[in-house]
Amino acid sequence: MKQFIRDYLTFNKRERNGLFVLLSIIAVLIIYLNVSEQFITAPKVDFTKFESEIKQFNSSVNRLNILILIPIICLIVIGSVWVLVKNKLKQ
Repeated sequence: MKQFIRDYLTFNKRERNGLFVLLSIIAVLIIYLNVSEQFITAPKVDFTKFESEIKQFNSSVNRLNILILIPIICLIVIGSVWVLVKNKLKQ
């Protein structure tokens, strides 16, 4: 039983070297990514023009929503009045 486990949990020289190379590459990448953040700064981006365009778009959408809602509200009111008048005429 020990031999069976040992066969699957031990590495030969070639496998140990490959594992060492992979772990070395992973360690170098981790160190590089952590250190590079300190030396490389992201450029500052000015979003004021974009934010003003968003405000302009939102205001145009709000005006459009009002233009769409006014006829709908009028139809609802007219329909309600029509139902009330129809019910009064039946009585």
